[in-house]
Amino acid sequence: MRRTRWGIGAIGVVMLVSGLATAADIESTAVDRVDLDLTLYSNGLSLVREGRTVELAPGEQVLAVGDVSRELVADSIRADGPFVLREQRFAYDAGTPERLLERYVGRPITLIQHHTETGRTTEVEAQLLALSNGTPIYRIGDSIEIGDDHSPWRPRLPIEKNTFVTPTVLLGLISETRGPQALELSYLTGGLGWEASYNARLHPDRGRLDLDAWASLHNRSGVDFENATIALIAGEPYQAARPMPAMRAETMRAHSAEAEFHVSGSSYRRYDLPEPISLADGERKQVRLFANDGVPVQLEYRLIGEGSRSQRTEVRQNAELWLHLDNSSPNLGRALPAGIARIYEAIETNGEQLLGEVPHSRLGSGPMGKPGRSKLRCSWRAATNRLSGPGRRGSRI
Repeated sequence: MRRTRWGIGAIGVVMLVSGLATAADIESTAVDRVDLDLTLYSNGLSLVREGRTVELAPGEQVLAVGDVSRELVADSIRADGPFVLREQRFAYDAGTPERLLERYVGRPITLIQHHTETGRTTEVEAQLLALSNGTPIYRIGDSIEIGDDHSPWRPRLPIEKNTFVTPTVLLGLISETRGPQALELSYLTGGLGWEASYNARLHPDRGRLDLDAWASLHNRSGVDFENATIALIAGEPYQAARPMPAMRAETMRAHSAEAEFHVSGSSYRRYDLPEPISLADGERKQVRLFANDGVPVQLEYRLIGEGSRSQRTEVRQNAELWLHLDNSSPNLGRALPAGIARIYEAIETNGEQLLGEVPHSRLGSGPMGKPGRSKLRCSWRAATNRLSGPGRRGSRI
């Protein structure tokens, strides 16, 4: 028998694992994967498709498919294979304290209390009477205990055969044969996504720039994805409102492979990454989309508003720098997904300096920026040697 301690939210739950932890006849883990495809969108919803080889027995059975996302959209599950699928469901009882404790309302449980002074532990038998907004209410003998943050008691719950402490897809199926069978599983999930970012470096003559485009991939789904074929979609398909996944700690890594560029339809742009990538839970890494050197650019400075005079001939005004990119073949000629752009300028004496950062720049028309004339805009506070007055808004210098 193995003891596992769970600390979930404000409620500490200790669970005892005894015997089989699921009611499934057959279990499948990530070890059974033979291929894995991820289609990542930038709006928080992504598509996972994986192939597995599973051992089935003849007749009716329940297959438990583990190592799936905890942010899985339950009604998006699709399972195909040489079997008859009768039913399916997504099970994750330990996803929240409320979901876990709901299973034991009205039943006897064990409460434990740890004494820090002596190091000893006290156990009492209790009954879980109810949950009130997530707070458990216990009966201990002839008294009632409220299991809030101030309570010294923590529940210890046995893991039963139909309790799923990790995200699991349950498939009720009928197989005609015994032995290894091919299973294809796909589902939509939150917790996976990507964003584009750009590093633009102006040449000293300010007539050209080098544009470096990156995709930042993130995984907060609760499961590792190893050696996945990844496609990135620029554009936002319609989706129903769902709770946003919880933020998790992230690490940053860099992957320097060039991405192959594809156009699929008029509403979206698809980028197929050339090599399989592993993306661990909680990880964030960058993959290069493309790099173009010497893209023709024109600079335009604008003064916005009348500003405030600090001296008789000096005015403090909001200034903007517009960069007009020649986004046409053979100079660039790419659809540019929306993303943050950082613009640097080469300096002959000191290397380079940051001119500005453009949050979520769209770099052109449409959600992913079409080839043609694209613009980047930086804003800052500047001093000009001229008097302000009526009609001077939007002036150029």
